[in-house]
Amino acid sequence: MLQVTVSAALFFQPGQGASVPLAWLERGVDFLVESGFPPQEMALSSMDGSVDGLFAYPSQKDVITSKISQGVINVLGIYANPAKGQDLVMNWQALVYIDPKNGYAFLGVPKELGYSAADLLRKALAVHEGFVDPHYGFAYFHPTRRGPDFFAVGILAQSDGYEMVDDVYGTAVAKWFAELSEGRRHFRGWFRDVFPANLLSEAHVNVQLQNGQTLRDAGLGRLTPLESGLWLWELLGSEMAAAREALAKAGVLICI
Repeated sequence: MLQVTVSAALFFQPGQGASVPLAWLERGVDFLVESGFPPQEMALSSMDGSVDGLFAYPSQKDVITSKISQGVINVLGIYANPAKGQDLVMNWQALVYIDPKNGYAFLGVPKELGYSAADLLRKALAVHEGFVDPHYGFAYFHPTRRGPDFFAVGILAQSDGYEMVDDVYGTAVAKWFAELSEGRRHFRGWFRDVFPANLLSEAHVNVQLQNGQTLRDAGLGRLTPLESGLWLWELLGSEMAAAREALAKAGVLICI
């Protein structure tokens, strides 16, 4: 049976030298525990390269919290998989991840928990509130074995052996990787693609479509205002093709 993960990715301005605060670790652990997935492993990376690897949790909790308290950790992933317990980077069931250096945060849980894409996007905003200032994001359902967290940053991944990836999927993923490395037009009103739930800025909702309307007024899906000038854009599966076509014609769709 194909396992599916519902995931949410947030994007914010990259910050060289930015470190992960201890309070974020505590909030991420709380979310996983409340979801029924107590963490078992953490991936840490430091600015100076002195720390880079996987640490068991909670047995190495003191080491982890000490490094974070020193302000040297700039990438932290919190992994859970009760069926496996270790080596979880490509074998997780639930994950909370933050990378201040590259401006990226992630939340992923099994589809069976019942989150809609919009629900999980809101949860991701809540978990990361006060730690990041997102300007764009999206939530989606994705095969677990294809690495939903890798997909979020434009990397092709496969956890259980080789699988043919169709050219359309592979090309789109590669385009997003290049965009995160260079253009970052998603901070200026461009879209990676159309997802079931999208976190948009004022620049996104004010994009002018080919018919002269803005996205805000076009009646495509449902737009809900959030705090800090952000918007939640939700679409049914039956609405996504029309929305994708409208953005493509407006010239603001990145991965086409």
